Amino acid sequence: MAEVGAKRLFIDGINMLETVERDPFLRRQLIDRVIAAFRREGLNIFFSREKPEASPPGSTPESYVADTVIHLTYVQQHNRRIRYLEAVKSRGQATINGLHTFRIGSGGITVFPRQKVPAIQPQPVAHEEERATFGVETLDRMLGGGSSGSPRPS
Repeated sequence: MAEVGAKRLFIDGINMLETVERDPFLRRQLIDRVIAAFRREGLNIFFSREKPEASPPGSTPESYVADTVIHLTYVQQHNRRIRYLEAVKSRGQATINGLHTFRIGSGGITVFPRQKVPAIQPQPVAHEEERATFGVETLDRMLGGGSSGSPRPS
């Protein structure tokens, strides 16, 4: 790798190691050795894997040794495919939680981060008029003296 000046290595389909080693513990050790060997060469390693249907994102053996796990998915809506990216794990880095849309184009990948919506804090309402009661002591106490509408008939 040093001969060509490579700085990054992408392994497409690391789940193919399952054909070499079936046992998840031993497969994780194998992945550790592969990653360590490339890191000794000064390479950043990126790999992909097809997610097994039954497992949640970030639960495969290789996700435990990875510094960052990014889950890619899509939803078909009418005639459009909407792609989503989620940073499931990122050691030592802050992330924006949730699904983010992205586009793959001639210039690479463009991610559109999900916007954080500030929490709306309830504001107390000032009542200048006397509050009518419901006649149910516990309910009147909960409502701060009763309803703000007209009194209820008995």
